[in-house]
Amino acid sequence: MKSMTWLIRLMLPYWSHILLALLLSALAITSHIGLMATSAYLLARAALHPPILDLMVTIVGVRFFGLSRAVFRYLERYVSHDVTFRVLSQIRVKFYQGLEPLAPARLLNFRSGDLLSRIVADVEIQQNLFLRVLAPPFVALLVLLGYGLFLARYDVRFSVILAACFLVGGLGIPWAIKGLSRGVGRQMVALKAELNTQVADTLLGITELAAYGQVQEYLDKIQRTDKKLMGQQRRIAWLSGLSSALMGMIANLGLWLVLVLGILLVEKGKLSGVNLGMLALGTFSSFEALFPLALVPHHLELNRAAADRLLELIEAEPAVKNSGELSPKPDGLDLAFQEVSRNLNG
Repeated sequence: MKSMTWLIRLMLPYWSHILLALLLSALAITSHIGLMATSAYLLARAALHPPILDLMVTIVGVRFFGLSRAVFRYLERYVSHDVTFRVLSQIRVKFYQGLEPLAPARLLNFRSGDLLSRIVADVEIQQNLFLRVLAPPFVALLVLLGYGLFLARYDVRFSVILAACFLVGGLGIPWAIKGLSRGVGRQMVALKAELNTQVADTLLGITELAAYGQVQEYLDKIQRTDKKLMGQQRRIAWLSGLSSALMGMIANLGLWLVLVLGILLVEKGKLSGVNLGMLALGTFSSFEALFPLALVPHHLELNRAAADRLLELIEAEPAVKNSGELSPKPDGLDLAFQEVSRNLNG
């Protein structure tokens, strides 16, 4: 948790940009919900052959939500990536400030390829902290609250169905994926670092390896490490597909539950049939906020493993500590020669 606290502390100066990115992301998903809901409402109304003027507001609504979704998504990507890149720049500066005092004595304990992996790969992993770890839960909560209140205007049971599906999809599925992917994140970070180190060592020592006939042995070692890394990546790809399938199942379940409840309300005259498709498709679209949540535990583990490797160097004690005080200045700096002569004969 120390590494995550350190990373979050670096993000705090950009809190206003972070809040703006969260709001824009929620608005983008809301526009998607509005687009699908108004489209369903427009089709249902048009099937009744009303005067075209009665459909103008709905037609304008479809156009508005279609355009606003693209605009909000673009702005959200711009702001969120701006925050991410600013944080990455701060991490690189902090890493260099911690690395510089360690040279040269303490750095002899680290291989050059491992140092390169930390400053490049481990720092780049931190771009997922806001985009794939912190933002998705907050956005999903905003969408749940906003669309839940909208559904409650028609029947509070619609909101209960939405909340139940969001709880299962937002907490149950990530918890299951976390159990299946436990330890994979740290293994991937370690294997990537080992692979980079082996490749760097091979390239730097290619002359000596060729002279002693050890090139093939090192290539085999690189291939074994690469196979292990590919195995972990294949496992994550399988879990990603599984999580998408489970999220899709939850989304379809929510749609069918809303549809069945809506049909019962229409039969009782408590809900207009025109609104039935709007509520069902709107509910289905709201699950867009849930899909990124499934792999949040995996990305969190990746970030923590990479951040721990960065902090290992940043917080390392240098072999020689500089007190920051200058040596005392001598009283006199005069230089004098006495009995000096030039002897050309040696």
